Amino acid sequence: MAFALTEPDAGSDPASMTTTFEEKDSQCILNGKKHGIGNGTFADVMTTYARDRQTGKISAFIVEKDSPGLRTQEMKNKIGLLTVKNAEIEFQDCRIAKKNMLGLKGQGLSVAYSALIDGRLSVAAGAVGVMEDCLAESIQYSKSRLQHGSVLARKQLIQQHIAFIATCIESSRWLVYRAAIARQRLFDYVESQKQQDGWLAKLD
Repeated sequence: MAFALTEPDAGSDPASMTTTFEEKDSQCILNGKKHGIGNGTFADVMTTYARDRQTGKISAFIVEKDSPGLRTQEMKNKIGLLTVKNAEIEFQDCRIAKKNMLGLKGQGLSVAYSALIDGRLSVAAGAVGVMEDCLAESIQYSKSRLQHGSVLARKQLIQQHIAFIATCIESSRWLVYRAAIARQRLFDYVESQKQQDGWLAKLD
């Protein structure tokens, strides 16, 4: 599964995307490019987003990897996230069935924002995990590194740094918990698609 939202000129502002679609008979025809898409080279299906050439409104679609007109190319020479295979994706008169439209027509950004909220939570939780590993490594090193006849862990300045890191981690952890609780309450509270759209727009 891949989430194909980002474009070369539309990253933090997905509403400025230029990928388009038009309806013809029982199909939707997509044209445009997506950038830096995780799993894009091998995912069986991807969710992508395109602007209606007639109305300008954005809709969401499920695109299968063997769809005619879909091209993918793996991004090389990355300096981070090496375990993720990112791809450049191009739609050249890519034809998919109309039934592959995800959610309501013209409500694609609501679909995208819903996924982004969960993604941001997972990134934040992952960052807390990385911080915990860094703290553990720092403590271990400070206990083994000798300087002027004693280990670094005995130095007051080092203890102060480690305590500060631990405090930041705990603060970050509870911020993640707070965001997760807010997200769960959103799920519990929403009673209609209209309410959900309005709430997600405020959160973005």
